[in-house]
Amino acid sequence: MNLPQIFHLKCDNELLAVLKSCNPSGEMFWQICKFKPEEAFQEFEPLFQEASAFQDMAVFERNYDQLAESGVILFDVENNTEIKDFILHIDGEQVTLRYAEQPDHK
Repeated sequence: MNLPQIFHLKCDNELLAVLKSCNPSGEMFWQICKFKPEEAFQEFEPLFQEASAFQDMAVFERNYDQLAESGVILFDVENNTEIKDFILHIDGEQVTLRYAEQPDHK
């Protein structure tokens, strides 16, 4: 199975950022992607940055819970799939990404 190469970070169908040219990072289950935030991303950037500092697991969980409650999702463009469970570590124009695909409930 090929890993997706492009994702959209969205909130209520508003584009927050584009993650593209994604490739395995060399660390299991992680990908490295080019990161292009849109203006709307600014509202959520502090939550991602604080969670990325990863000093305190409670802060990390609280921030990602708040993002989920706000409706922030990762969208796999190639497979037309919403991903609700994901982690982004933002470093300038690059992100490290890890996500869990949703099981099919058919």
